[in-house]
Amino acid sequence: MIIGDRLRALREDKKLSQGDIEKRTGLLRCYISRVENGHTVPSVETLEKLARALEVPLYLLFYDGEEPPKLSHLLKRKSAAEVAWGRAGRTRGTFTDLPRA
Repeated sequence: MIIGDRLRALREDKKLSQGDIEKRTGLLRCYISRVENGHTVPSVETLEKLARALEVPLYLLFYDGEEPPKLSHLLKRKSAAEVAWGRAGRTRGTFTDLPRA
């Protein structure tokens, strides 16, 4: 998906002009046009401004469904104890083997 196409579709669905978005965001209309036509890639900060102007959550700029995507496919994160060096696996006990001063 090209972000400019998505922004244009959301703007047109809400019956807003590029001038309306310019007034709501403070971004120049020519910049908005360049983004919508794929000539410029906006920063995350700019995307946040555009999402606020369109009155949509930021994820909707990247996702085409009705609800946020489910995150069940992500791997389970390791706990701090599992990640900490010297606490598990072959590094376990490394510090306890060092002579104390």
